[in-house]
Amino acid sequence: MTRINPILILTLSVVIFIISFSSLHKNQQQLSSEIDNFNSLIVIANKYKGLKKEWDTKNIEAKVKKIARLSNIKNISFSDKKKIIKITIKDEKIHSVDRFINKVLNDNFIIKKLNITKDTTIVEIGK
Repeated sequence: MTRINPILILTLSVVIFIISFSSLHKNQQQLSSEIDNFNSLIVIANKYKGLKKEWDTKNIEAKVKKIARLSNIKNISFSDKKKIIKITIKDEKIHSVDRFINKVLNDNFIIKKLNITKDTTIVEIGK
């Protein structure tokens, strides 16, 4: 019988070690990129969760009414439709209407329509 050469076994084990090490290194890089993608997905999900919480329809109505109350506007009317809150301001001081419009525009609302005339101001906010 012929014997197996120990040098052959040693070189074969070294080759297997090198291949395993290169494969491990490649998989580690792939894992780190997947972890980065997952972390960015978590950040996006948290932003979405915050926006979803903020865009609750009851929350929008409460915010608009609070802004109107803080602006000291007396002649204001709200009409609530399916997807729009229509706000009408009639015959009011320019300063208080300006403050109301600035607060509405600076907040996170979807402004569908803004119509400002001499006597009335109409703001439509989407839900």
